[in-house]
Amino acid sequence: MILGSIVAGFLSDRSTFGTIFSGAEVIPTKYRVRGYLSLHMGFGIGYMLIAPVSYAFRHWRWFLRFVGLLGIGYIPFWWLIDETPQWLLASGKIHDAQKVLDKISRLNNDKPYEIESLRKLAPATALGVRKTFRQVFQSPALIARLSIVCFLWLMVSVSYYALALNNNNLGGDRFLNVFYASLVETFAGVVYYVAIEKWGRCVSYIGTALILAISIALNCFFIEWNDTAVIVSTMLGKLMASSAWAVIYVHTQELFPTKTRQSVILLGNITSKVGGILSPFLIYAGESGEIVVPSLVTSGLIALSALLCFFLPETSNVALPQTVQDAVNLKRKWRIGFRSTSKHQQNKPKMEMNEEISPLNENRHNKLLLEP
Repeated sequence: MILGSIVAGFLSDRSTFGTIFSGAEVIPTKYRVRGYLSLHMGFGIGYMLIAPVSYAFRHWRWFLRFVGLLGIGYIPFWWLIDETPQWLLASGKIHDAQKVLDKISRLNNDKPYEIESLRKLAPATALGVRKTFRQVFQSPALIARLSIVCFLWLMVSVSYYALALNNNNLGGDRFLNVFYASLVETFAGVVYYVAIEKWGRCVSYIGTALILAISIALNCFFIEWNDTAVIVSTMLGKLMASSAWAVIYVHTQELFPTKTRQSVILLGNITSKVGGILSPFLIYAGESGEIVVPSLVTSGLIALSALLCFFLPETSNVALPQTVQDAVNLKRKWRIGFRSTSKHQQNKPKMEMNEEISPLNENRHNKLLLEP
């Protein structure tokens, strides 16, 4: 049973991350936010279905059997989904990248890409994962960026799972509480989309994290006052936690080069799982009567994560960094913190982001990827 749970959790994470990576690297820059919105809405609808399914299958074995059978629908994707051209080029697989791009061209009745234009990209981008990571850890700016990102994942995960696991402790019917939580999860996608389109990645996370911190801090005092206030503050906190998590998913993959993007998301996921491990202890602390101190400490740490976001670059409408230098050249919205380049690098002439992969960012390619 334990082994099965580990395998199921591992595979479910891989499918989620695969969808995120493929969408981010294939969807044009200006539509990237909408791509993740569709993923988030799908997650919210699936969450919504947990309430009626768990009500129909009261025994946990039958519930797991039903949910497990749904995984059969993933099998055809092995043949239907291709690797992204950006990753293939970063790996030096030029001919494979051309095949995928030619397939896209045929579907859209457009001219295929020339192999020579793609071959020019390989020498500048075909670095292995180890060499790319070695370059990442040679940059103080990227090391600091990675540390901040992992801390953001940790704190959002702690708050998200603590609020999710606390649903059964709320007053009223537990099935309705799960359904209400799923509605909040779905609406969080709308909040995420509006916020990130209007204010960008950094401001969106700062705003949602601060509201989340306030709701958690107030929740411990509402418990002694009114059950309705507790439910409202809990759902508000869950709304902000889900929105903040959506922002993190998008922002993290836009901060690091292609060859390390999956590994960085994996590190963030590991820290989030640590947060998931810690969250039941917060629930237990609440049941033992000592909820004020854990709630205020958690609230303070979430507020700290919001402040650390000032040190991250703003990546709205910016092409995904293909190389380490592309990632280093990302500009922060607020000019504070670590220097992104050394003195030697500052003397070099500046180069536009993804200048060497401009064929993949042309309007023609965007048209290819969007048209059915």
